[in-house]
Amino acid sequence: MTASHELRLITLYAICARLFFITLIVSASLLPPFDSSHKTILPAADPRSLFDVFVGSLLRWDEFYFADASRNGYQYEHEWAFFPGPSWARRLVRSVWSTGGRRTISSLSEALFTGALTNCLTVWSARILYLISVECTGSASVARISALLSLLPSSPAVIFHVGYTEPLFNLCSYMGMLNCMNAKWAQASFYFMLANSFRSNGVLLAGFFLWGLIADPFLRKQKIPLLNCLKSILYAAITIAPFVYHQFTAWVTFCQDDGLSVEWCKRFPPLIYSHVQATYWNVGFLRYWTPSQIPNFLICSPPLLLLFWSSTDVISRLFRSHTQSGLAKQASMVLPHMVPHAIHAFVLTSWILVAAHTQIILRLASSMPFLYWSAARLILEQPKLGAWWVGWSVTWGCISSILWAVFLPPA
Repeated sequence: MTASHELRLITLYAICARLFFITLIVSASLLPPFDSSHKTILPAADPRSLFDVFVGSLLRWDEFYFADASRNGYQYEHEWAFFPGPSWARRLVRSVWSTGGRRTISSLSEALFTGALTNCLTVWSARILYLISVECTGSASVARISALLSLLPSSPAVIFHVGYTEPLFNLCSYMGMLNCMNAKWAQASFYFMLANSFRSNGVLLAGFFLWGLIADPFLRKQKIPLLNCLKSILYAAITIAPFVYHQFTAWVTFCQDDGLSVEWCKRFPPLIYSHVQATYWNVGFLRYWTPSQIPNFLICSPPLLLLFWSSTDVISRLFRSHTQSGLAKQASMVLPHMVPHAIHAFVLTSWILVAAHTQIILRLASSMPFLYWSAARLILEQPKLGAWWVGWSVTWGCISSILWAVFLPPA
C-alpha cells in the first residue's frame, strides 16, 4: 500500500471519527446542561432547534475566556493563565472575514467557523502524525496504527470540536517534530514558536534542539561544532519567545510605577503565569495530592502509566545500548528518533504528576506522538493490554463528550 493511499485512508477514518463525535456531542447537548453560561452569548437560542443546540455545544468552559480575550483583551488577572495564541488566531479570523466590506463576524458565526476549522486541523494532524511515525519507526504498519489511535485520543474528544488550544498546538508541535527529524531546524523553531503561543508546555519543545544538535552527536562520540551550540540556543530562544513575550507584557502592565505593591512583581523572576496558576487554580508542588482528588488521579491513570512505562523503558534502553554497542543498534521499536520524544514525555508527565492538576495530562498527552507509539507497541507486543487501551480510549472519548455537552467536569 502506497503512502498516498495510506494517507487517504487515514483522512477518511479521521473524518468519520469527527462525524461520530459531533453527532454524540449534539445528541448529548439535548440534555439539560448543568450550567447555562452559553446563553449569555446565544440568549435567543431555541432548545428545539437542532442548529441552535449544535452551536450551543461549541460554547463550554475555556471557550468563554478565549472568546472574551480575543475581543476585549485581558481584563482580569486570572485571564493571564491563557496564552495569547487563541486570541491572535480569532482576531486574524475576524480580520480576514471583514475584508471586502463584509460586516463584523458575529459570535455565532465565529463559534461555527472556529469549530469547523479545529475539526479540519484535527483531521490534518492525523496525517502529519502518520508521516512522523513513518520517519521515526520506519514501519508503515506502526505508523498506521498510531495515526488511527490518535483518532481515539486520551484528551476529551470534544476539545477537537471547538476553538480550544489543542488542535493548533498539536498540529504545530507535530510539524515542528517532523522538521526536527529531517534536520530542518529553522522551520521546526517556527512551528514550535507557534505552538508555544497556545500553551505554556510548548517551552519544553525547545529540548528537541538540544537533543538533535548537542546531545545526540555527543552520545555518538561525534565532534560538536560551535555552530551547533549557537543554533540550539537560537532555536530554543525562538521557541520560548511567546512565553517570554506573555510574561513581559504582564510585567509592563502590572509592575510599572506602583506595581511593586503587586506581590508577584517582587519575585524573581516576576512571572504572572506562576502567580495566577498558584492563586486561582491552586497549582503547586504536591498541592493536588489530596484525598478529594483521588478520582481525578484514577481517571488519568491510563495515559500516566503508559507514558511512564514506555518513556522509562526507552531511556533505559538508550543508556544500555550506548554503553554496550552504540546508539545506532537499539532493538525493537526503540529507535534513535524516538529517544527525544521519550525524554520529552517523561519530563512533561513527571511535572504534571507532581505540580499541576494531574488530569490535565488527558489533554496534553494528545500532543505527544510518543503516546500513540507506546499504545501501538502495546497492541503489537502485548495484545491484551493493547485491547484494554483501545477500550479505555473509546469509553473515555464517549463519556468525556457527554460530560462536556452537559457542562460537567473534567474538561
